Amino acid sequence: MPSEIETVVELCRQRQSHGPLDIAARRVTFDNRVELGTVPGDVNTEPLNADGVAAEIITAPGANAGHMMLYLHGGGYCWGSLDSHRPLVAALSRAAAMPVLSIDYRRAPEHPYPAALDDAMTAYRWLRGTYAPAKRVAIAGDSAGGGLTLATLMALRDAGDALPHAALAISPWTNLTCTGDSYSLRADVDPICSHDMLDQLSRLYRGDAD
Repeated sequence: MPSEIETVVELCRQRQSHGPLDIAARRVTFDNRVELGTVPGDVNTEPLNADGVAAEIITAPGANAGHMMLYLHGGGYCWGSLDSHRPLVAALSRAAAMPVLSIDYRRAPEHPYPAALDDAMTAYRWLRGTYAPAKRVAIAGDSAGGGLTLATLMALRDAGDALPHAALAISPWTNLTCTGDSYSLRADVDPICSHDMLDQLSRLYRGDAD
């Protein structure tokens, strides 16, 4: 009988994309990934508007309301949403013992760069002004959201904003040129990403940008 991780890996392999991406279909599939589990019944979810950015605050029991985490979901900048990442965000709220502000930043190709970055900065500034000072704020994200976490930190630094106390980049996508030997050397063991898929996503997100 396969282990839990082997079952998850096989599910991911079955959903690998080959050829041109169907963004609409991928969004539906991504939001209904059974391997991510469900949100426990004792976790509170509060939808809100973070200065024009759709968002929600997820709070697990025992969370310290004096702190806050900003979460930026993954999905290649083209899919992923509040729905797809709610179970993960709930787990992070419990593990970090703080509420988490998860945002529904604008996605490519309808909204290429810098729309996602602008939304992340807007949400961070709103969070600081509404809930907690920078020294009590963390920012985190996975995959494209991990790359967006790092991009947000650099943009905030360059703009002179106070930076968060901590940051967490979970398997971040940081190189949108899609170069590196690992694309071929590790292709057989990566159940999610392929060079072709990431190259398409990169072009959709970059738009006319370098």
